[in-house]
Amino acid sequence: MTINIETTRQIVVVTIDSISPYSDIHKYATDLSNYWGVGDAKKNNGLTIVMCNPCKKIGIATGTGTELILTNEICKKVIDQTIIPEFKNGNFYDGIKNGVVELIEKWK
Repeated sequence: MTINIETTRQIVVVTIDSISPYSDIHKYATDLSNYWGVGDAKKNNGLTIVMCNPCKKIGIATGTGTELILTNEICKKVIDQTIIPEFKNGNFYDGIKNGVVELIEKWK
């Protein structure tokens, strides 16, 4: 992905069937992102989106370097206003794609 080459930022989108044993998808996304090492370790500039369709949950985890720009409020707004409306219409791909594009635009 060119965003990694140009900025060292990394975005991971994960779809899963269950977040068990977790109950909080945001905590799951954060732990997964840390385990996988998403983003540059020194800059902590990763972004992980986890979608669980059977759970009807979506979460975004940002590294500490990322959340300086993509705050929790911005991520929640993208989920609520861009991703979820597409999901409600059954357009999961478009929801994720539009959400990622919007997050990248805000991340510049």
